[in-house]
Order: sequence, then structure tokens, then C-alpha cells
Amino acid sequence: MKKSPIKIRLFLLIIVVVVALVGYFLYRNKKAPPVPVPIPTSQQSAWREVVPGLSTKEEVTQKLGKPKIEGESSLEFESTSTTRNHTLSFEEGVVSLIKEIVSFRDTIKVSSLTSKYGETSDILYGPDAENGYYLFVYTEKGIAYLGNPATGNLLEIWYFPVTSFDDFQKKWATSYSKSLSPKF
Repeated sequence: MKKSPIKIRLFLLIIVVVVALVGYFLYRNKKAPPVPVPIPTSQQSAWREVVPGLSTKEEVTQKLGKPKIEGESSLEFESTSTTRNHTLSFEEGVVSLIKEIVSFRDTIKVSSLTSKYGETSDILYGPDAENGYYLFVYTEKGIAYLGNPATGNLLEIWYFPVTSFDDFQKKWATSYSKSLSPKF
């Protein structure tokens, strides 16, 4: 018994359609690989893969989990300090400033940061200046730290988008001064 050429063509067409449909349904739900957050070439500092000026609130919660405290324009995450939390501030849904809290339980010291970033002449004096803690600012790297150069201890490390020194002071360090005044 001989099959007709029309039946063979119809059978092949059905097989091709079935294979195409199976392929379509298998690959249509395949997700595209995640696009990594671009790191600026200006050596922008980041904290736990969160990049100030680039990372969104959604990306922060994906990377760091649920915050301990959620404000309208900030998130707070638990630190090693018993009294203070790491704070991330947002502008228009994007991280604008991160304040990492450093406690006596942490091993990072002033020397760790100066060996990585070098010395800076951009120093601000604020409420903790009477205790020897000054704000050392590296605007070209987007990082600053509140530390005591005599003891080597740190209180905070700040991460922010690369900016000028004057803009940094006006935006994030309004309670700090360029000179050590008696009021501190």
C-alpha cells in the first residue's frame, strides 16, 4: 500500500508545526539574564553593591532584604551598633546618601580607609569634633568618613554620588564647618 504525496506532505507539515509550537512554549517563559547595575568609571564608591546615584529603592530591598525601619525617603538596616542603624536616604526613588554605622564590634579603622583612598585635605568639623571626630571627605570617590585620626576609630562611613566639595557640604553636611570653631 503506497501513501499519497499529499498525505506525506500533510504529515510533515503537522510535525513541523508541533515542533515549532513546543519550541515556542518552552522558550517564551525563559527570562532574560539580569542586567548588571553599571558602575561609573569615576571610581564611585558603593556599599554592599548599592551604588549612590544609581541604585533604586527596589534594588536596595532586593540586595539587602527588608529594612528595620522604612521612612518616606529613607530606609534603615540593622548595624552592629545597639543604638544606631545604617541609613539610606533617597531622592526620587534613587539612593542619594548612605551612612554606614561603625561600632566597636567592627574591625575597620581610619587606617583601612586612608590606605585605600589616601589622605585628604577636605576635612569638616561638626558636633563630634570636640571628641576628636572629623569628617574626612573624598568627593571624587563619593565617600567620606567620620573618624578620629588620633585613636583610629570610626563612627560612620558615608557614600554619595561623586560631587564637588561645596555641593557635598551644602547637601549632606550642613551641620559641619570648614573650620574648628569653639561652638563644637
